[in-house]
Amino acid sequence: MASGDRDSANYLNLVGVNLEHVGYGKMVVGLKTALAKSVTLCDDAEHVVFALRPNLIKGWHRGQKPTLLTMWETNWLPPEFSDYLCNFETVIVPSLHNWELFSQHHDNVRVIQKPLNHTTSSVSCAAAPNGIEKD
Repeated sequence: MASGDRDSANYLNLVGVNLEHVGYGKMVVGLKTALAKSVTLCDDAEHVVFALRPNLIKGWHRGQKPTLLTMWETNWLPPEFSDYLCNFETVIVPSLHNWELFSQHHDNVRVIQKPLNHTTSSVSCAAAPNGIEKD
């Protein structure tokens, strides 16, 4: 692993699409920009975070600790999500609704709530309901 005998918390592999015009892509680009200030992003880091639908993930390096950062907008989780969650040590979601939903299928679900964008006074989200501005 990239950390060797150094602190593994300083290294991260963040995997996802780099297309800012799609929800997951906007999240990945924003995270990479913010995290690059405090960690080294590299493919062989001990910790790997996948910001994707779980059924799209094809594997990771031996020895890596996989985490899934994902979301779902209804009250039912389809098998292409639920059947794959057991492959991840941790599942991170952006809301309490998602925590309730994913916790039905995984024992270690954490919440990182989406922040408000204080510069535009709008809600930062992948798909905003009608009447709410989107960044």
